[in-house]
Amino acid sequence: MKLNAVIVCDDSENNNDMKLLFANLMRETSKSLSSYKDANDIVLNLVNLTHDKVDAQSLSGHLSIVNQNAFLCHIYAHGDYEKIRMNDEVMVSSTLNPYSFSNALVYTFSCRNGRELADVLISNGTQLFVGYTDDAWFTTGCENNYIERIAMTFVDSFLNGSNAQKAFEKLKDAYNNVIFDDSLNDPILKGNLRKNRECLILKGNGKLTIADVILK
Repeated sequence: MKLNAVIVCDDSENNNDMKLLFANLMRETSKSLSSYKDANDIVLNLVNLTHDKVDAQSLSGHLSIVNQNAFLCHIYAHGDYEKIRMNDEVMVSSTLNPYSFSNALVYTFSCRNGRELADVLISNGTQLFVGYTDDAWFTTGCENNYIERIAMTFVDSFLNGSNAQKAFEKLKDAYNNVIFDDSLNDPILKGNLRKNRECLILKGNGKLTIADVILK
């Protein structure tokens, strides 16, 4: 059995906290996928793509190798309504390469691409998109660790057997656990997390599970 996964990470960010967040999400996602591989005795075909290893053309090339079947695609980078970019270069857009994401289960921590871009990806065969319809808020300091732990909730819940919709609800719960934690006195942090929670979006087939991605 085999699992195909691609992680795209913008590690070119000048803001060191944001750069660290993206890099940590890539590292933790890789670790979770490797743990799943070891626990289930499968072959893991994992491709990690940082800004110095990929552009839009080569990204499409990497995806074309796996997109004949279901695969996981994690994107931790800057975004907008119709595009995702790395190092100020457009990497994904609604007109550039949406067909490359055919059969993908896309999970992002990226701003705004849960609207137009997600719709175009779904119409081009993407099976699932989880992300944000507006800004995915991030500030420096302690929020880094909170965001990292919260964002990984979906990844780990899905790998542990929850279907996409249930993993999405657990992601919301992870936001709520911090937002409504009375012992945490940080109104700015909680306000930003509340904004993130309110613009979370799932599009596509929420009934998918990790079993649907494993190639027999």
